[in-house]
Amino acid sequence: MAYDIGSMFSSSNSVENLVYQYMRFEQGPRNRILDKQSELNSRKSILSKLDSKLSTLYSSTDRLTDSVINYFDVNKATSSNEDYLKVNAGSNATSGIFSINIDRLATSDTRVSRQYVSSGTDFSSITSDQVFSISLAHPTDEDENNRVSISVTISSDTFQNSTEEVLEEIMNQLNTAISTAVVNEELESEEKISASVVSESEGNSRLVLRSNKTGFTNRMIFSDSSDGLLTTLGILNSDGAYDPENNHDYGYMTEIGTNDTDSGLNSIIQVDGLTYYRDENSITDAIHGLTIDLISTTNSIQTITVENDNEVVKSEIQSFMDSYNEAINYLKEKSQINPDTLVRGELSSDYSYKALYSDLLSMPLNSISSPSSAGYASLYSIGIGFSDNGNMIFTDEDKFNEALSIGTELVSDIFNAPDGIANLINDKVENYTKTGGVISSSKSTIDSNLLYLTRSLRRVEDQLAAKEKRYRDEFARLQQTMSSLNDQMGSLSMFSGGYGGYY
Repeated sequence: MAYDIGSMFSSSNSVENLVYQYMRFEQGPRNRILDKQSELNSRKSILSKLDSKLSTLYSSTDRLTDSVINYFDVNKATSSNEDYLKVNAGSNATSGIFSINIDRLATSDTRVSRQYVSSGTDFSSITSDQVFSISLAHPTDEDENNRVSISVTISSDTFQNSTEEVLEEIMNQLNTAISTAVVNEELESEEKISASVVSESEGNSRLVLRSNKTGFTNRMIFSDSSDGLLTTLGILNSDGAYDPENNHDYGYMTEIGTNDTDSGLNSIIQVDGLTYYRDENSITDAIHGLTIDLISTTNSIQTITVENDNEVVKSEIQSFMDSYNEAINYLKEKSQINPDTLVRGELSSDYSYKALYSDLLSMPLNSISSPSSAGYASLYSIGIGFSDNGNMIFTDEDKFNEALSIGTELVSDIFNAPDGIANLINDKVENYTKTGGVISSSKSTIDSNLLYLTRSLRRVEDQLAAKEKRYRDEFARLQQTMSSLNDQMGSLSMFSGGYGGYY
């Protein structure tokens, strides 16, 4: 049976198939570039992930070596009864057990006017504008006793209205003047006072002025108007303390006094026999580093216990160990040869990362040169070691707690001494994670190589496109030639067949 060579070019599909087969052999250079790009992008991704893990480790060591906040000297405070007081300890709180008496809570300066019949006309005799002022505390860095005076004007026609309307106008003008002072930044919003008109019984009205802050420092100081409007109201009466039983139901509700020790506005507490008078119910300077929030007075002695919070310190160190384990395990996977599979990590050919793995592995095994106590110079001495798989862990929590109870410096020295573990790791890791560091330089080199490969790929693809066009043109011409030959062979066959018919 004869083989028709022309059948190879009998259709466009055959030509396309030939072009495809030829171009497969031409793809080598392009595929090698794509493989190299994939390898470099994978390496760059690995470096980014390593950078993230090392940055987390750097942050944790940075906390342990902080020169301002001592994360090892963390205290907790407990109150014997939170119905009377609550406590919060700062990192520098003084340890110990303290006895507390709460004799009085701080209160706001509150003034109440006389009670008036709402529909009356008690102020109709006033025929001129009334201007009075109120002085409020506004301490500054330069003067902690600084005060601001606010002027209030009540128009004369106001006083021809009903008594309740007069009181409401005084309230409105006072509140407006105070708000304006806040807007103009003469006062802070918490330094405002509030004025209101209240009705204890139907048909009666009373003006009430109240400071928003407690204590003698934040008392209100008034200067009366020309016709004694505030005196008429009874707000300035020093002998009119609010006492309905004795009919002194106007003036101040709490004795204002003349200083911080005789003012009823201040809180009074006794700490280990010493008496403190304060403007607030949150006391921050009676016990060093401790905030005492007063809830209620009591006739019984309460106690505050301040001690080191081992669990918080342990949590801080655990966070460091977690970030260390994450970084070291990832470095091991990417910079070493797997002993079981003999597969090389993607960074195993780079000495910088192999060296980092080795350094981070050995640093926790060091002992500090100048410990606070000779028996506490290494991680092992405070109950920290390594598991079978190489992770840093607490191996003896009792030993760790004992070291903290003796002195927090026994633990902190091992981490933040000049040759402490956290300091050494911090310095080493910074060289890799900082701008312009080892990882940044590695990624920059990769980016340069990727740019070169992108240009090379574009050049190769242009060459392949030109070759593909050349193959397609050549095979098309060949197809045309073969088609012509087939036509000629058909004609010869017909001629040959016709000639034989004469015999």
